[in-house]
Amino acid sequence: MSDWHASLSGVFDRAWELLTRGANDKRHPANTPTLCTISPDGPRARTLILRKTAKQSGTITLFTDAATPKVS
Repeated sequence: MSDWHASLSGVFDRAWELLTRGANDKRHPANTPTLCTISPDGPRARTLILRKTAKQSGTITLFTDAATPKVS
């Protein structure tokens, strides 16, 4: 049993592991994260596609549908 949750660095490494798996495996749950926001009009959610991760720079690349009203 892994003890990745025992330290902040372990959690950080595990999060990047899951994000990287999501970017590389279209069937992995992390491949399609949902981003949610809330405003006075209520909550809004959209599903994105995780395309690339870069742990060293701390960046992820996400794609969305250009027709969505949340694209700016």
